[in-house]
Amino acid sequence: MWLLIPLLLLAAGVARSQENVLADTLGAIHFDPDSLGVSAGADTTNAFTFNADSLQSDSLDVDISEGLAWTDWQVASLRVTGLEHVQERAVVRELEMHPGDPYTDSDLVVDANAIKNTHLFARLVVTVSPDSVDEAVHVTYALKERPRFLFLPLLSPGQTAGEWDYGLALQHNNVSGLGRRLNLEAKDGSSRRLAITWLDPWLWNRRLQWLLQAEYSDNIVRRSRAGIQTEYPRELLRLATRFETFLDPQRSWFVEPGWLSLTSGLDQDQRTTTNPAGRDRFLSMALGARLNTTDIHINPSRGVSAYISAWTFGLYGPHNPSGTRLDLSASWFHALGPTVLGLNGQVATTVGRHPGYMEHTLGGHTLVRGLDSGSYPGWSSAVGKLEWRFPLLDKRIVFQRYDLALGGVVFLDAGESWLELVENGSGFRTGAGAGFRLFAPFVDVISFDGGYSAQHGLQVYITAGQSF
Repeated sequence: MWLLIPLLLLAAGVARSQENVLADTLGAIHFDPDSLGVSAGADTTNAFTFNADSLQSDSLDVDISEGLAWTDWQVASLRVTGLEHVQERAVVRELEMHPGDPYTDSDLVVDANAIKNTHLFARLVVTVSPDSVDEAVHVTYALKERPRFLFLPLLSPGQTAGEWDYGLALQHNNVSGLGRRLNLEAKDGSSRRLAITWLDPWLWNRRLQWLLQAEYSDNIVRRSRAGIQTEYPRELLRLATRFETFLDPQRSWFVEPGWLSLTSGLDQDQRTTTNPAGRDRFLSMALGARLNTTDIHINPSRGVSAYISAWTFGLYGPHNPSGTRLDLSASWFHALGPTVLGLNGQVATTVGRHPGYMEHTLGGHTLVRGLDSGSYPGWSSAVGKLEWRFPLLDKRIVFQRYDLALGGVVFLDAGESWLELVENGSGFRTGAGAGFRLFAPFVDVISFDGGYSAQHGLQVYITAGQSF
């Protein structure tokens, strides 16, 4: 864990050269009302400014001065400042409230959170100025962009305790100023992996997301059943693309075609493929839908996130895998003062002619923490997770003019897997522990978790992103 700290500082130092400093401080934005087109009667003394970039908070707490009755007022103008590499339309397209629309505090919070969820900005400050003559308000979004280029260290646990995977990732977070992203990743250690990912969040100027990914990996997969551990060498080549269309900002459905080629050892004892030649190839097609009503996606404090998907694979002849995997996951978040209670449930099953490398397992950061990765395999699984998240440092740590924040989490995970649909179960397995969450604009969130189980003792996880 200590090895990660200097690497993070190095990444932040690289990010420093790419920063866009909007002002000495964005906590208090001062502007000339005339530059906003505010009429001579604008009541600028009642303008209020608030910092919308609380990394530990789910929403914006807007305190409007007493005596201001803004019912039925309209939005007279919107202004976006601080843009250097991001195009203005990349911000405006995320807004639901536009000039001429009725002004509401709730719509302002939704729009500010939508801007934050683009992951393009390190800081956001919103200023609202009322115009008592025209009974309208003028809204200003003052932004500070995140670094466009990131050079990040990668460090994650390997297949078993004591092993680590390490590497580097090069990210371009804002290709052409419209939020398109290119990611190159290389890892070594207990496994080797090369991957390239391209993401376009607004294809053809529509809310249509396009993801393209190519991946190569060479690793040793370990599975543990009945106390016996088995190792399987394998090489994987995968190509996939995803088109996700949004019915509205909260609901979407997607289609994901792909191709996969996997090679295992030629020895019968080490072969994990269904094809006797030692190489499986198949085409795949996934269909699914998502629902996300959370406020801040990287650290929600209220709302629901859920998805359902069906992944079908095959079409390469009788000696290759064919079947269908079904997944359902749902998360619920509820604010308890400054803390957040989170619940997650996952169920999955796979049917058909499936090889061992497609088995469902219970151990891992997004599954049951405290169990070894690859433990308790089966063809159906169910996992439940409970987390209590809380801020440790309400005031951000300013490092290289970027804001860092620290949170904590206490968790309890449980799950079971089955070789058949409801038969030959692994038994009910649990894991519990605690951890930290480091929030930073150049990596969103890094999780440091320690989980304990009676079966495998203490397991440590250092990963990017939340457990759910």
